[in-house]
Amino acid sequence: MTFTDTHCHLADPKLADTLPAVLADAQAAGVARFIVPATSPKDWHSVAQLERPSENIHIALGIHPWFSDGLNEATFQELESELIRHPQAWVGEIGLDFYGKEQTQAQRDTQIDIFIRQLILAQNLNRRVIIHNLKASAAIATAVKTSGFTRGGIVHAFSGSVEEARILVKLG
Repeated sequence: MTFTDTHCHLADPKLADTLPAVLADAQAAGVARFIVPATSPKDWHSVAQLERPSENIHIALGIHPWFSDGLNEATFQELESELIRHPQAWVGEIGLDFYGKEQTQAQRDTQIDIFIRQLILAQNLNRRVIIHNLKASAAIATAVKTSGFTRGGIVHAFSGSVEEARILVKLG
């Protein structure tokens, strides 16, 4: 049996010196495919350098909800350009993280706006997504519907109920 690691941050600088061994160990354990998501513009380049479809290392480029503050139009243009440069890349890690009780509604609204923009970009480029979902299933379902996103993907850090999971599965 072989597995796909759908969420491994192999571009982390802590792994740079041991990455070949990490990959060999994973493959020995039956992990045959890897999807490496980016979290912010700061790591798009390092994640993109790992892209090796022939070796089953695939990438995702996006903006994690933790890095939603202080973005501008140029950031989204750069993301689109990077995705066009990497036609097999997914869009990720994107999503919503409502775990922190100290978050303001304005911070959550910013996350939602950025998430919807990335869903629309993924839809327009015909890409799948990796969605970070922490305590935000209803808002994620609403954002997917609002954006018209239909390309499918993976929900990561899911913290919802079986009913919420069924809703997300129906949405693709």
